[in-house]
Amino acid sequence: MNKKVSLGITLAAVLVSMALAFSAGFIISRSIFNSKLKDLSQKQDVFSQLSDIDNFLRQNYDGDIDETKLKEALKNAYSVALDGEVIFVSAQDFKGSVYEEQGCSYQLLADGSYMVIVKGVEPSTPLAASTASGE
Repeated sequence: MNKKVSLGITLAAVLVSMALAFSAGFIISRSIFNSKLKDLSQKQDVFSQLSDIDNFLRQNYDGDIDETKLKEALKNAYSVALDGEVIFVSAQDFKGSVYEEQGCSYQLLADGSYMVIVKGVEPSTPLAASTASGE
């Protein structure tokens, strides 16, 4: 039972299987990409509105704009809009520091390219010891 299969049929089967594999990979990668970019259009709308306000003010303001004051005012506005108790500190100022507020320690950890703020860690807890050692 040694039947020969023509070269055309073999090539067609290979091309169909390659197309199916490519399509499946594309569908999977698109679904992963879309799941990571939830609410992208809403974020774009908010940024577009902020950009429009910034451009309008920069074009129509007669004086000099102090970028440092502008950034601080933006941080304060976000803080007030959230709950009024948010503290904004740059990573350079915060790195390696431990802040004490209302009996709780706040510490910044470096984990690769991510920075994590551990809130409400009592100094005597095991979590405080692990955060201090960088775990």
